[in-house]
Amino acid sequence: MSTSSQTFSRRGLAIVWLATVFLIYGALGFILYRGRFISSWLSSESDLVTFALPFFCAVAANFGILYFWFRPHTFARTLGQIAISFVLAALAWWVYMVCAVNTYGE
Repeated sequence: MSTSSQTFSRRGLAIVWLATVFLIYGALGFILYRGRFISSWLSSESDLVTFALPFFCAVAANFGILYFWFRPHTFARTLGQIAISFVLAALAWWVYMVCAVNTYGE
């Protein structure tokens, strides 16, 4: 296997993992939103549990994937990966909130 195909393979796998985190975070957020506003779960009464904790877990998972597959060699690259992690989590949050609010209201 050549070096370029290994690099493509690693990046392709990273994209699959990032998409998996996106889907899991979206599903978890949707379920917690439903539990809070429709089912009135006691465990999801807190904004921290319903919104913040899943968001920061998604940021950490995204950063872990980016850090592992696109190993940074500089401080600036690490900051860029953190920024990309926040953007990906914010995009997932926006998508699941649009779906949840349109489905359940509030």
